[in-house]
Amino acid sequence: MVGFEIRLNGEYVTAAIERGVLTVILTHRNRQGEDEISLNVAGLDLDAGTDTTWLKEERIQEDDEIVIKIKKVEQATTPENKMDLDKELLQRDRVASYYELRSALEKEGLI
Repeated sequence: MVGFEIRLNGEYVTAAIERGVLTVILTHRNRQGEDEISLNVAGLDLDAGTDTTWLKEERIQEDDEIVIKIKKVEQATTPENKMDLDKELLQRDRVASYYELRSALEKEGLI
């Protein structure tokens, strides 16, 4: 499967999900003149029904080095955290998305 190898100052994690969503989010916030930089590597594993986090680093500093490599992955690093998803909520969201998309396609005359 395709995954991400994320290196942070020489240490790395490998994150991959067979079917779902995989994200690497680097965020900069400035609150009251103070810079806050964070890195989050997480995903939604639709087959396992889990919200998975591999890395959540909230103290990224100036001159830290972050490298993201896209690669074929046989096995991901053991995640820091896994939470079961609310399957009923997911089903309701999927049905709602279907009706929204169907309505938009009907308005455009595509169906």
